[in-house]
Amino acid sequence: MISCRLEDETTVELDMQGEVTADDYRKIMPQLKDYFNKKGKMKFLIVVDRVRSFSLGAVFQDIKLDLMNLKNIGATAIVGDKKSQEIMTKAIDKVFPEKVEFFEDTHMKEAKDWLQNVA
Repeated sequence: MISCRLEDETTVELDMQGEVTADDYRKIMPQLKDYFNKKGKMKFLIVVDRVRSFSLGAVFQDIKLDLMNLKNIGATAIVGDKKSQEIMTKAIDKVFPEKVEFFEDTHMKEAKDWLQNVA
């Protein structure tokens, strides 16, 4: 499951829990498109510390979302609790045009502060 909300005027929070599927991404796409249409480029706070699994379809939809909206996705903080999530974040940061940073789930405030201060 994915919930999507505005954290503030410049930041979208995606909170992912349980099993994340392609349908979860399809459900939030209209909301994200609405944010992009109204506000343009947005920063992202993605919380993945309660994710049990990502379906293959979810991975495909995530890549599709990123590629289709590259100009609208700003700096991204990923908050998680697994070493694999940190490794994935470092790999994404190497290829993504905007800054992507990993924060352990116990450092949510630091993640939010970083997003406020990153250009």
